[in-house]
Amino acid sequence: MSERRATLAVAARRSPHAADTPADAESILRIAALGTAYDLAAGERFDAEVATDDWSTRAPETAHALTLAADRAFTLLSALPLPGDSTAFSMRRLRLAVLAVVAGRPEAFRSWRDRVLATDRMPAPTPLAAVWEVLLTEGKLRNVDELREQVARLREELTTAPTRGASLDLAMRGYAEINLATAAGDLLTYRTSGAPTNLLARLARMLEDARRGTPGDREMRALLAWLGYAVAAFVAPRNDQLTLPSV
Repeated sequence: MSERRATLAVAARRSPHAADTPADAESILRIAALGTAYDLAAGERFDAEVATDDWSTRAPETAHALTLAADRAFTLLSALPLPGDSTAFSMRRLRLAVLAVVAGRPEAFRSWRDRVLATDRMPAPTPLAAVWEVLLTEGKLRNVDELREQVARLREELTTAPTRGASLDLAMRGYAEINLATAAGDLLTYRTSGAPTNLLARLARMLEDARRGTPGDREMRALLAWLGYAVAAFVAPRNDQLTLPSV
């Protein structure tokens, strides 16, 4: 317990300066390991809960543990060195946005984004990550028609992408991305037109299918589990019949 608190304290001190501060290898290993533990716990609970019929109507008091876990995971992930690969960076950015939503701290993500933008080290997110970031972090949607076109284009491109048959790993990643694009379309419809009360369960099952299809992709599986909870955090307050699941 004391080691976990110490690691969280180191991450909290490093987080505001992670974009331009040299990494201490030992500290980074501890931060990454603890972050992975939170990811695994979230994934295991998500897999267990989404398989039940009542996962989307859990008691409201279970939300506190979920919020705390996401808050700690955000602190840990934001303290890690920035990925050099643009696709990995895009996934990191989306995961931080997702964690901030679950933690109820959207301002923390905006602060992280502003700090990294100031260093000129933030590449543009992938189209899929950009759509999800807008859906989850933008209070009032602008350019809704453009968003609909982006989602439709993404689904078409992902479905017909030639790399899907290049390898099993690429095929599984493609399957997950198609599910993400479909779920984004459903959430966009909900945000603009409303939706039935089973929206949360339907979206969660899409994300569960995507997780099942990416057993060897730890980063993607972590993103999908937290994204399931982010959707719950986003949708639940807008519908009295939906409450946050726990983690």
